[in-house]
Amino acid sequence: FITFPYKRRAEVLENQFMEHMRKQKQRNPDKPASTAWAVAMTVKWTFLRSVLVQTLFGFLRVFSAWVAKRIIDCYFDPRYATTHSFWWAAILAGVLLCAWVLEHHWNHIQTYLCAYVRAGIISMLYTKITKLSMYSIIKISPGKLVNIAANDVNVFEMFGMYFPSIISGWLIMIAATALLWIYFGVCCLIGIGYMVLITPITA
Repeated sequence: FITFPYKRRAEVLENQFMEHMRKQKQRNPDKPASTAWAVAMTVKWTFLRSVLVQTLFGFLRVFSAWVAKRIIDCYFDPRYATTHSFWWAAILAGVLLCAWVLEHHWNHIQTYLCAYVRAGIISMLYTKITKLSMYSIIKISPGKLVNIAANDVNVFEMFGMYFPSIISGWLIMIAATALLWIYFGVCCLIGIGYMVLITPITA
């Protein structure tokens, strides 16, 4: 039958989360263990792979803009033969194909990363509940438990979806600024400066 890969199963991730939390308690017995840090340490390599793929995708899109400019130059610059434009068009097609593959891979990582982190945390929550006494369970509000499973866990889902862009976005912006500087000079800083200044407002 079809099932999740072993390392993506909720109970496996739950055990990894709990192991990192136990290590935190061993290092600092007086300090409560952080669930967010445990999740981050568990998925750190997957997260870094997402950042890497997204950055490569952004660089390829910037490079495709440079190749498109070369195609236009072949038509207007008499020093180039018409066949040069076809060579650059073939390069552009290859770059866009690679960018499409990277974009698909990046979206795939972000989608399953969010889904299995959420499943692991919910599994950890219900494991904790089943170990409580009947007296403790009666005192817990069912609405609070549902709210934790349905809403509070969404923080990790949003983290996995958008946080990689905070790292890769600046690298891509630097590459795009360099390309715009080559073609438009200092005037490009007006648009780039606007994007940088509204970042705190967007956050």
